[in-house]
Amino acid sequence: MRIDGSCVTDGPAAPDQDNPSEAAAADKPAPVAKPDALAETRSRGEVFADTRQSCESGWERQRLFDAPRDELARFRTGRAGLPQISPEEADRHIEQHRSARPWLEAAERAWPESRRIMAAIDQGTGHGHIRHEGWVTEEANMRRAAYLEDPAQLDVTKRLRGIDGLKPNDKRHRCAELATRMTDPDAFATAFTRGAEHPQVRAAIATPYDSGVRPSPILIPIADLLGKDGHKYCTGWQLEPVDGSIDAAISNRRAWRTAMAETRQSDVPQPVALPVPTFEGGTLLFLVGHNQAKDRYEIVNMYPQPRDDGSASLPIGAAMRDFYWNRYPDGPFATLIRIATTYLHPEVDDLEALQNLAKRETDEMHTFKAELRMAINDPAQLPDDELSTHVRYEDGSPEAFLRRLWRDLYGDEPIGMPQHL
Repeated sequence: MRIDGSCVTDGPAAPDQDNPSEAAAADKPAPVAKPDALAETRSRGEVFADTRQSCESGWERQRLFDAPRDELARFRTGRAGLPQISPEEADRHIEQHRSARPWLEAAERAWPESRRIMAAIDQGTGHGHIRHEGWVTEEANMRRAAYLEDPAQLDVTKRLRGIDGLKPNDKRHRCAELATRMTDPDAFATAFTRGAEHPQVRAAIATPYDSGVRPSPILIPIADLLGKDGHKYCTGWQLEPVDGSIDAAISNRRAWRTAMAETRQSDVPQPVALPVPTFEGGTLLFLVGHNQAKDRYEIVNMYPQPRDDGSASLPIGAAMRDFYWNRYPDGPFATLIRIATTYLHPEVDDLEALQNLAKRETDEMHTFKAELRMAINDPAQLPDDELSTHVRYEDGSPEAFLRRLWRDLYGDEPIGMPQHL
């Protein structure tokens, strides 16, 4: 038996960060003192993460979601901006692609009505079902939060190096302080279906299409989509703060990841990830972006976030009640925070699109630039921790992030003094 923080487990120690999860225990299932031990197929690392998650959050690994099959059968996937496919086409897609796209195997555990929706999502441009659904193990989420190992990266060597699995040219993977998932494919499909009919999501999808613009993200309470027990189908891992600071933890994690990639000793401690205690009262975040044809918007991501306790400075691992620009539409720096979040949050990470947008001579981008200039000149004017909480940059401080953002968008143009908006 071992004691790890507040959790007592009978399982193995945490897996070594230098080894792939597949090799965490020489590919041997962990011995467990249960009648079904002979059927155990999980690695020691997976058992450790599952056990700790269950112990600290109360997650029930065998809990199944009661899917509203008739409702799912009626849903037209085109409502989410996705291809409209039949159940037969969905089964063919899964059968044809599951070896190369292992996340599709999770859909085989779902009802046929959910499989149709999951197959349609897989034919879109999004990655919610790839990084935030039940095929991602607790260990994979723990390692993503702690070590920036992308579960979407199927090349084990590249995953260990922190290379993103969905972006080209071996781009490094980014992650906020949280790595979360929905643990049941039927729950995922149900939340996606109901979220697609939410008025804010409908408005975002129906926005007149502009290939250079992304709609702002949307938050919907988990209970609104999955009922009062919906949070029980959500789990996650959160980066442990450094000296009470999540900004410092994110910055240190990047420094540690860089040192590992360069095979040198890190100047900062190895990052640590902890289970999210609960998703009760939490939200599902929906991202709407461009479809394959670049002619309309579609839902490109959906993932759970834990609750906010209502304080101005959000606790570690807590989701906001609503985005700052919705709570304070006329508040200071609302345009700066909204646009930076929409394009630069790790789940989007589209600096190139923001660079193109910054070239536009529009009132919105003039306001954005003026607010950026003002914030650089006096970061203390920024509202509490709103910028950090929304964008989750890796620079360690708002001033460092803002100055880098200015260089990325405006090059050597002098920042100058702020002007009245």
